[in-house]
Amino acid sequence: MSEALNNLDLIGTCVSEALINDLFGSVTDFAQAIEEHGNNFVRGNLVVSYDEDTDIHTFYLKDKANE
Repeated sequence: MSEALNNLDLIGTCVSEALINDLFGSVTDFAQAIEEHGNNFVRGNLVVSYDEDTDIHTFYLKDKANE
């Protein structure tokens, strides 16, 4: 998956609670999305990628023009 991530725009990581709130509404909603979809998922133009080594989720945006 990491090769595909090169074509996406990095917007941040789960370290930022403010970003999680902007993307999911709350940390609880983010946790529910993980339970429902797993650690790596796509929701609209948002791509969530999990790194097991760092235990961090990274958020990317797909370019709508390339969909």
